[in-house]
Order: sequence, then structure tokens, then C-alpha cells
Amino acid sequence: MIFNGSTSIGAVTAIVQLVNFIVLPLSKLGIEMNNKKAGEAAIRSLNQLLAKIHKPKDTSNYHILKKFEKDIKFTNVNFSYPQQGKLGKRVLTNINLRIEKGKKYALVGMSGSGKTTLLRLLMRYYQLGRNSSISIDDVNINTIELSSLYQLINIVQQEVYIFNNSLGYNITLGKSFTKQELNYAINRSGLRRLVESNAKGIEMDVGENGKEISGGQKQRILIARALIRKTPILLLDEATSSLDQKNTIAIENTILGIEDLTAIVVTHKLNPNLLKKYDAVIFMKDGSVTEQGSYERLIEQKGDLYNLCSLTAN
Repeated sequence: MIFNGSTSIGAVTAIVQLVNFIVLPLSKLGIEMNNKKAGEAAIRSLNQLLAKIHKPKDTSNYHILKKFEKDIKFTNVNFSYPQQGKLGKRVLTNINLRIEKGKKYALVGMSGSGKTTLLRLLMRYYQLGRNSSISIDDVNINTIELSSLYQLINIVQQEVYIFNNSLGYNITLGKSFTKQELNYAINRSGLRRLVESNAKGIEMDVGENGKEISGGQKQRILIARALIRKTPILLLDEATSSLDQKNTIAIENTILGIEDLTAIVVTHKLNPNLLKKYDAVIFMKDGSVTEQGSYERLIEQKGDLYNLCSLTAN
């Protein structure tokens, strides 16, 4: 048509643009329909959860633990993740552990050995079967009121979510703490340099999901959130994975130096100088605890920990 002179290049360009205004929205419509269906399903799930939370429940059969006094016990713990209404492959097999108050434990092993699952069960994210139990001070955690349980235990995980707010808010999460408590968490988590490097201090804006700070600094915020609440039991699930060796050592030394704190630290960083400071190293392999004891004793045994350390060194 252009060659025949019945239309112009400008008209063709205009037609193409107008067609795009129709085609592109139509192609996007399918994606948005899927998003709409997913959103409706999420809203239904959320409404069910809120209904369950707000439903009055009988707490007379639940225990309220106000303090942690003795130990945590894992007794014959076997666990499989549910898959489409049935149990999948067994993840944990016959776990028997005693975690004593005030002691620090390093939980090590290859990826997929069940370390994270063990912490999730202690947080009661999943229910155990009848023949397995986890207890705190001889009280089965299934019978402990959830808010009471979370007053005793705090977990620092690999995944970090940072709110589009100030550094101070991201540590306190809107709860009231004294200036002394906030400074304690900042100093212990290694955030002091970040605070002092910004003119706004703890009021500095960290951006949506922490886009204004580094991955390591986001990890320190998560650790500060846990430290400021001073729960007697602290779980760290690869919490220093985004930190370099120097900062990892500094933070783990902080955890190790807090008296009366009971800590279970999952780590892949097999630093001998750090592992020697733990009261015990627990080695997991294929869902089972294969070794437990001081770093020196396990190295002398030349078992799984020795082999993994040798592999890492090479």
C-alpha cells in the first residue's frame, strides 16, 4: 500500500501502535486472571486462619511456662513432611537429644540432613506423632500455649524481611523497648557502625525490603530483633550465611558470651576456633544424629565431623 501510494509510513506506524494497545492488554489478561484466582485462594486461607485465631479456645488444658529452668528433650523424634494428604519420605529418624539450660550447641551436617526441620519442630510449626515428643522442662510442647512457647524461644532464620521503615522500627517491630535495650541489641548484633555512619542514626530509612543496606546488614537486623527480646532460648538457622568470616566470628562470639542463654546454632561454616567454644557439637546425617560431643573429642574420633572438616579444608 505504501509502494502504491495509498497509505504512508506514518499511517502504518499508527496502525501498529493501535494494534499493540489491543494485543498487549489481551495477552496480559490471562496472567492477571491467574493472579486473581491465586489472590482469592490466599484470601480464603487468610480468612480461615483469622477465624481460627479469633475463635475463643479453651486454654485450661494448656500449660503456661513463664521461664525456662532445666532442659529441652527430643525423645524418639521421627518426622515426615505431609504431602497431599499423606506422609512423604522420612526426614528425621529416632532423634534423642538433651539440650541443657545455659549451654551453646552447634548443629552441623551436610545440606538436607534435617537440621532446619529439627528447629521447626521445636518451634511447633508441625505436629509430631504420638510416639515422638519434644519437651521443655518435662512439659510436652504440644501442651504449651503458643504465646507462652514463643516467650521462651526465638528463631533467627536465613530469610530476612525488612519493612520500608527506619532501622529502629525494623529492630523493635513497633514494640516498646528502652533506649538501653535498643543499644544493647545494636551493639551485640554489630550494627553500631551502620548507625554511626548515617546522620539519622537509628532513624535512617532502610528502604523496601532493605534495598538501602547490604545483605549482611539485613541479617544483623534479624539478629538484633532476637537479641532485644532476650528470650532464654535462641535458635540460629544459618543466620550468619550472608556475613563474612570476620562478622560471623564476632556475632557467634556474642551469642556464646551471653550468660544463661541456651542457643542452638545451625552452621555450615566449620571454623575450628568457633566450634571449640561450643559446649557441644551435634552432627546430623541423613536425618539422624550420628555424633555429639565437644569439638576436640569428635575430631579425635575421626568420624563424620572429622571427615566433613577434612573435605571442607580441601
